[in-house]
Amino acid sequence: MKKNKLLFLVTILVYLFLIGPLVVIMAASFSDTNYLKFPGEGFTLRWYQQVFTMSAFAKAARLSLFIALGGTAIALLFGLPAMGRFTAVILAFS
Repeated sequence: MKKNKLLFLVTILVYLFLIGPLVVIMAASFSDTNYLKFPGEGFTLRWYQQVFTMSAFAKAARLSLFIALGGTAIALLFGLPAMGRFTAVILAFS
């Protein structure tokens, strides 16, 4: 039982270590200051407006979406038949 509590504590600490900075950056992205300050002094969507109005970001977003959809299609193309084959092999031996 003691081992499970230690594992749970370590898991929580790892999650906080990985997700904590993302929460701070997301909260700071709504700040109206020109530098990273947490907590921010005001609330604004100015940074998000700039991202969606700049053509370089729109082009990068389209490319990222294309790569993500292509990778998903390739993973499904190879993964689904492999899953079917592995299931058949497992059922044959059980």
